[in-house]
Amino acid sequence: MASSNAPDAPHAASGGTPLKEEIRVKKQLLKDRARDLKRIPVPKMQEALQKMAAMLKTCKKAKNSDEAIRAFISRIDTLEQAIFQPILTEYRQATIGLTEGLTMGLHDLFDEVSKAISGNLPKSKLSPFNTVDVRAPLENVTSVMDEALDALTDKGRMKITLARVRSRSSSEVREQLDLCEPGDDIIGGPHDDGDLEPHVNEILKICPRFRILLLGRSGVGKSRLINRVFNIAEAEVSDYRAGSADIEKEFTSPQNSRFILHDSRGFEYGDESKLNDVKSFIRYRTRKGLKESKRLHAIWLCIAVPSGDERLLETGDEEILGMDVGDVPLIVVFTKYDLLITKAEDIADADWEPTNPKCRVSTLAYEEYQRICQQPLQEALMQFRDRPRARCLHRHISVEAHYDNLVLNLIRTTAEQVGTDVRATWAIAQRVDAEMSRDASIEIGRQTLSTTLYFKDKRLEKCLRALHFDTVTAWNFYDPDNCLRSSDVTKLLSAIVAELGDDDACTDPSADPNQALIGGLSQVGHAGMTVFGMSPAATAVLVPLAAVALLARWIFNVYAQMQVITASYTNLHLTDTCSPSSPSVLRCLMAYIIDINFVLWKLFWFMRKKGGVQPLTEVIVNDIMEVFNASEQKRRIHQAVRDFLQTSGPMARLKGDAVLREVVRLIKEFCQESA
Repeated sequence: MASSNAPDAPHAASGGTPLKEEIRVKKQLLKDRARDLKRIPVPKMQEALQKMAAMLKTCKKAKNSDEAIRAFISRIDTLEQAIFQPILTEYRQATIGLTEGLTMGLHDLFDEVSKAISGNLPKSKLSPFNTVDVRAPLENVTSVMDEALDALTDKGRMKITLARVRSRSSSEVREQLDLCEPGDDIIGGPHDDGDLEPHVNEILKICPRFRILLLGRSGVGKSRLINRVFNIAEAEVSDYRAGSADIEKEFTSPQNSRFILHDSRGFEYGDESKLNDVKSFIRYRTRKGLKESKRLHAIWLCIAVPSGDERLLETGDEEILGMDVGDVPLIVVFTKYDLLITKAEDIADADWEPTNPKCRVSTLAYEEYQRICQQPLQEALMQFRDRPRARCLHRHISVEAHYDNLVLNLIRTTAEQVGTDVRATWAIAQRVDAEMSRDASIEIGRQTLSTTLYFKDKRLEKCLRALHFDTVTAWNFYDPDNCLRSSDVTKLLSAIVAELGDDDACTDPSADPNQALIGGLSQVGHAGMTVFGMSPAATAVLVPLAAVALLARWIFNVYAQMQVITASYTNLHLTDTCSPSSPSVLRCLMAYIIDINFVLWKLFWFMRKKGGVQPLTEVIVNDIMEVFNASEQKRRIHQAVRDFLQTSGPMARLKGDAVLREVVRLIKEFCQESA
């Protein structure tokens, strides 16, 4: 009879299979996958498979660890279902490959798993009769596996699937495995020959999230700063910062997925070991050769404006300032500038004028800031003049009301200092500067339109959807239901610009796709108005379902005409009479791009006025579009497009960047605060 105090052996799993047998089966599975996936160009995958098998071998000698072992086995099953099986389903075909983004993502996933297991395996070989408690090591490993898999799949929203994507540098369509969001009706189904990959996806494959390190003592206002810049709930940041003081731990928010935060979490610089951890982290995350998505992109050292005679910089601050961080910008952010304004109001016996930077209160506050913040900082930096040091700048901010310009200054300074490969990601991640979002949309669109082969032989509908996706992604609204990415929104905007096609109307509706569209809408419009109680001005936005087929036909027919125009222009045979509908096509294309940017501009300020962290809804989006459709701004935008095409000849319209320059000019003219 066994002794009652003998070490526990692995028991039966919940399904009835003995745990030892489960361990043996999973070890064999990992061995099989290492063989099956040998051709995958991800060496870290093979390394991680071997280490997971080694971890299971250790589990055979485990005591008091059944629950942790089952959890680890469950994560292996998750990898099998989410990673191995989807790849094996298609990868057995020699012609199928992996996109660069998926390859890099798998490398990161299995690198994290491999490092976690290496740090938790027993350091020495166990004797045949020894047992080991693997509960804590397994819990550490499974936690890392969960976080790494969530990062790869966007917490399960992205799936590995076969995608057909047209190369942006040629007309070739390549079939590759990639991470896709099921049911995405903007890009289209993975087996649709008409697929176009939005250009923004290529940008985000290089750097999907902006990685920022926040340093500073407790109480300086770091949580509120992050809440303000990225427009997320402050409670999210506070909950994260209240956790373990591990600077390696990443904070990401479901309300804004385009940034990663690392935080010193309020450690005091008197703690030498924690300061060394921060310095080691900075050295690792700023080293050359590290993949862009893993590098730090900016460091904000937050210091509260002194309220008395206390020392501005602690020893730890100075050590951080003296570090060589390469090309990563280090910005000293002096928080709570509003305290200096309050003090200046008392001295001047006057109220602050937020819109007048030259008022007496503003002048006094800034002079005090120079004395107690700027000058001591410059003196501290002088001690590092003989060695490489951080690219250090300083900005002052407050997150209180009426200090938006100071936060804007910090955001724009960060944008100016970061590398070109991540500047677009920063512009997308921040949610304070509408002009930066607008300009990011313009630049992404410019890169998209500059590659003509990208649109070759494509239906206009697909081209518009790719451009639409690029634009919506650049503005980065909190849109959990994907209201803006819905194909319905594309169709509604198509209906709004359809009026521009009517300028070249022929008497025969069948000869003019826009005339056919308008005629068709008139037949269903009254029914829609009756059912939905719509005003006539709203019918172009809240299009009845019966009109969807007409809209699709309009898009197809307009593009058929565009093919003739493009062919004529390519052969230099285009004349004023060879394609009378060419201005119609260009008007609709130009107006669509300008309209969507203007709608998002107005939506940005509408949500800002609502305040707080609020998700978009279909009602909000439809209301904004309805107001736009009946607005004077829409009339002026569409008239400006008409005027441009009427005053420019056919060659001027199509040659070079004339149309693109005009689109950019009109977006900037109408999407500004004065508008």
